[in-house]
Amino acid sequence: MLKIERVYRQVLKELIEEGRSFFQQKELAKKCSVSLGLVNYSLKPLVKIGAVKKAARGFRITDPVKVLMHWASIRDLEGDIVLQARGSDEAELEMPPGVLFTAYSAAKIYYGIDVANYSEIWVYSDPEPIARRFSGGPMRIMVLKPDKHLSSLKKTPIAQIFVDLWNIPTWYAREFMLAVRERIDGVLARLGY
Repeated sequence: MLKIERVYRQVLKELIEEGRSFFQQKELAKKCSVSLGLVNYSLKPLVKIGAVKKAARGFRITDPVKVLMHWASIRDLEGDIVLQARGSDEAELEMPPGVLFTAYSAAKIYYGIDVANYSEIWVYSDPEPIARRFSGGPMRIMVLKPDKHLSSLKKTPIAQIFVDLWNIPTWYAREFMLAVRERIDGVLARLGY
C-alpha cells in the first residue's frame, strides 16, 4: 500500500465515522506516520479534481466521493497479497488474533452487510500465523500486507473496505461494493454531502 493511501484512509475514516471535514496537514502526518511533505503531495490530485479545498490552516473535504474514487483508482490490492491459503468453511471464525478483515468478511462482520455468498476471505495480517493455521479446504484466504496505521485503527474502516472491494474482480465483490457504497452515501447524506 502506498503511504499516501494512509492519508486518504484517515480523512475518510474521520469524515464518515466522526463527521469531521476539516483537517490540518501536520496533525495528519503524525496520525499516519508520514512526512508533512507526503501529506501535501497526497492532497495535490484532490485539490485538482475539486475534492479538497485548502485553507489558511489546513484543508476541507468538499467532495468525499471524489476522494473515495481517487483512492480506489490508485489502489493496487493485488500487489499487497503476501499469502494465498485455503481454509474450511468456518475459516472466518478460525482466524488468529490480530487479523483485520476486509472485503466481504469485513462488510458482514463489522457493518452487517451480507448481500451474497462468497468463497474467499480477505484479511490484513502477518502471513505466518495464517500459513500455520490453515492447510486446505474450500475457502480461499487472501492475506494482505498490513501497515502500522491500519493496525492502529483496530477495525478496517468502511472506506478501506469499499476501496478493496473495488479492486476485486468477482461478481460478488461488485454486489458488496454497491451495498457498502450505499451505506457510505447514507452517512454522507446525513452529513450534508
